[in-house]
Amino acid sequence: MNLIRYFLSLTVLCIGTLLSGQAPVTNWTDARAAWPADTAAFFTRLRDRGRTAASDMQPAFRAGAKILYAERTRDLIEMVRDSTCTFQKEPYGYVDALLREIATRNQLQVDPILLLSENPASNASSYGNGIFVVNTGLLLTIESREELAFVLSHELAHDQLGHTAWKIQRRAGNYREGESARRRARRLRRERRKQSYQKQHSTFRRLLYADKRQSRLFELAADSLGATYLQRADFPEDAIKSSLKLLAAADTAKMLMAVGSAINPPAYPFRKEWVAPKKAASLFGGSFGTTQEIETDSLGFWIKDSLSTHPSMSDRLTSAPAISQEETSFTSHGIQAWAAEEIIRYYLRENLPGQAICQALEQQEGETRDVALLYALYLSTRAMQEKNFGRAVPPVSFYSDAPRRSVLRFLHKLDPGQASRLTEAYADELVHKYPSSSTVAATVETVRTYLNSI
Repeated sequence: MNLIRYFLSLTVLCIGTLLSGQAPVTNWTDARAAWPADTAAFFTRLRDRGRTAASDMQPAFRAGAKILYAERTRDLIEMVRDSTCTFQKEPYGYVDALLREIATRNQLQVDPILLLSENPASNASSYGNGIFVVNTGLLLTIESREELAFVLSHELAHDQLGHTAWKIQRRAGNYREGESARRRARRLRRERRKQSYQKQHSTFRRLLYADKRQSRLFELAADSLGATYLQRADFPEDAIKSSLKLLAAADTAKMLMAVGSAINPPAYPFRKEWVAPKKAASLFGGSFGTTQEIETDSLGFWIKDSLSTHPSMSDRLTSAPAISQEETSFTSHGIQAWAAEEIIRYYLRENLPGQAICQALEQQEGETRDVALLYALYLSTRAMQEKNFGRAVPPVSFYSDAPRRSVLRFLHKLDPGQASRLTEAYADELVHKYPSSSTVAATVETVRTYLNSI
């Protein structure tokens, strides 16, 4: 079955490559350079790393480790097969080279395997055994080579400190050599029946919170060792606090133009009521839901971040070295524009027009941004017509900031007729704005073909 899925996905990829210059659906939804140069060799390296890691585990945990590392390998391979990773030469090579440079300068015995994910979240992960996943969203948030170097140093520290192996070992204890999944489930049920409900609940709570607490300690340890790796690689210490500040502000909107200014075709002008906020809801004359939740108690059980895998950013910033008195100049990594466009493509491919419009409005005005806005309007209109709007556009409360909320409010207030007319008028405007653009012409053709069919 996996072999069949592999050849099907490969066929789809080849067809998409052949059509990439012709149809806007491919233009805006294909995953460019989604496969490594030698896919079979890449998958073999991932499998070998998992087998080696399992064999290095203590004998008592080896049976479970084989299963868990095999699951990890399957997940990583599926990321590649599902075209959610990119191997484009410039961005992939840049991150891979920087990761290897830091490892070499610190004399670390690691041969990194990098996966560059299209995930828009500002994050990177260490999967253990020299395997790293870096999200495109991180490359958009982090602005310089030096700041990116600290994030990669942090992930290298996770790898060298064996944090993934620790988590695998905790779970591996539930497995027995030669035991099937069904028998394992039965055994665990029998073991739970021997305990009282109170003891089961207490054990679950203790393990859950202890695991999250340990994860937060791992993050602080990786910050500390990562800072050492950064300095040994001759990068400025100031990059630590600078990168953490950027990550802390990653969820703050940076829209360069309001949706009403960007999408305002003369033939069907934007209406102010489309972004007007609703009046505050009330219940029996008073606001609803204002009761303050308990943040902590004497045991610390109800601390708000007790289920968080990361410590608060303020704590991490406090622990970071102070900014030096001398002004430190950083070098732009130069792939922010690529990351922004890749994230827009990701949202459009995943049929998430609300997020795509928000991301597009954070970019400079130009053909790429305008075509993305048109394609997002087309997807919104299609979702309304096909009664799929609730799965394509999140509720207004999805975002906490006013600019992004206004985008979602705009989409929610449009009715199908208004959405169709606005999309058609905006398509006409782009034809006049970019008369010689083949991309605009192809996108408009797709939009008009659909609108004429409804």
